[in-house]
Amino acid sequence: PLFTDTTTPNAHWWDGTASGIYIKVLSNPAANMQVQFGLAAEQFCAQGNFPSGWVSSDNGWAVTNTDASEGTHSLKSNTTNDSEQATISYTSSFLAGNLTFSYKSSSEANYDFLRFYIDGVEQNINPDNPATSTETGISGQSAWLTITFPVTEGNHTFSWIYIKDYSESAFDDAAYLDGVTLPPLAPTGIEAWKIAQFGNDANDPAIAGDDADPDHDGKTNLLEYALNSDPNDPSQGGVITTEATPTTLSIIYPRNLSATDINYTVEVSPYGSHLTIWNPAAITETIISVSADTEMVKATYTMPPNTPRCFLRLKVSRQ
Repeated sequence: PLFTDTTTPNAHWWDGTASGIYIKVLSNPAANMQVQFGLAAEQFCAQGNFPSGWVSSDNGWAVTNTDASEGTHSLKSNTTNDSEQATISYTSSFLAGNLTFSYKSSSEANYDFLRFYIDGVEQNINPDNPATSTETGISGQSAWLTITFPVTEGNHTFSWIYIKDYSESAFDDAAYLDGVTLPPLAPTGIEAWKIAQFGNDANDPAIAGDDADPDHDGKTNLLEYALNSDPNDPSQGGVITTEATPTTLSIIYPRNLSATDINYTVEVSPYGSHLTIWNPAAITETIISVSADTEMVKATYTMPPNTPRCFLRLKVSRQ
């Protein structure tokens, strides 16, 4: 809505009722002032989408627009019968930080509870504990509550479980979750590799960029990562070799077993194209050997009949 304030002549407090925001005019009170209010875009369950990477189990949870602490959507536990439960969880690797979320219950008081766990250990989300209660979960018809937990660096699972006892139900017979802000996610894949290899220079594109070549061995950092070689030492690893027969051509290369975020594509340039055309090659792949973190791959291409020569290359790219 658009509010127009034409009050004169004194500075004053004005309550924009629809927003609950107060505005104080401190100068030029005779001037007209227009203030437009709007809602910030919701971040959790944005546009009614189930949050990516979250796991709904037991009776499960789903997106609802019947109640929310921010925006118009939240997660709500699905229909849960007596002596059953509904679980929603998120697992990842995190940097040290805070987990913040909003939650509420709409259930039979003192019997059907929303409970919260970090790595299987129940946490206290009851605002009355320890002042007037020893209960760690919440039940009954609560208002929206917000809580923050410190989280250590490492792998963690956060779980919210609506648990019913053996009989009766009340209100919505459900629990709600909204406004979840996770701790910073730990770098994975090539980003974690860059931190391990370049330390404080991991954010310097001249040193750690995908196309940078800090050891000047002709292999970019992206290729060094894909081949599991050392980007700071040109003598360490990442050797690509070839084999040929009258009818086949093979590329033999090391593949980083941890590089699950990389696409490996063997491409062929047909005879006569002068290396201006490259297409994915129909190859036969053989694993020659496997070590703790690397496998040696032999990719063999069978040349079409009457082809005097062709060229192969290994292309690596981020997924």
